Amino acid sequence: ALTGTPMLNKPTDLYGVLSSFNLDRAVFGGWMGFAKCFHGRKETVSRNPYREAWVFGSPTPDVPERLRRVMLRRMKEDVMENLPRLVEQNIPVQISGKLCKVLDGIAEGFDLTSQDLPPFEMFSGIRAKLAESRIPAALEFAESYEEAGKPLVVFSAHRAPVEALGQREGWAVIYGSTPHARRQEIVEDFQAGRLKGVAGTIQAMGVGVTLTASDTI
Repeated sequence: ALTGTPMLNKPTDLYGVLSSFNLDRAVFGGWMGFAKCFHGRKETVSRNPYREAWVFGSPTPDVPERLRRVMLRRMKEDVMENLPRLVEQNIPVQISGKLCKVLDGIAEGFDLTSQDLPPFEMFSGIRAKLAESRIPAALEFAESYEEAGKPLVVFSAHRAPVEALGQREGWAVIYGSTPHARRQEIVEDFQAGRLKGVAGTIQAMGVGVTLTASDTI
């Protein structure tokens, strides 16, 4: 059983992989042993008093040693010694004076020296406005890579910048609603050099999408 992507955060995801290859007994001795190692317990579902669900806690200290019986972890630096180091670059973006006034107005209503943050709905709205304000800079950045003939991958926490990039010729987008078959088609086109760029939301493209044809994200 091979995985090129991280395990998800639920212990049951791990158990599912192990049990598919009959390795659950070799590692944990079966389901009850697994539940014990992850401090699992049954709790009554709040909306249905007649139904119980498993709830898990932190793993016991011996879990890593147990997994070594059947698991081999290979780090990127172990198998690709010549791969260049990751270089991060911050790109300053000038936002409009109108948006600055909106943000200043919001800030005036809160004590920014305290630990209290604005309500989540307001905070979400602020982030959405900032994401929209970065669209012109994102388009300019994308254009520079198109002119250089270099493919580009763009992630965004918000949909508006992804939609804007998706309107460019030679670009494709991936959302959470993008069917699996279409995602695979986009990946194949990008890897084959038929696309200038791919843009997508972080949740949709964060795991399980291979876009190694680009060295810039």
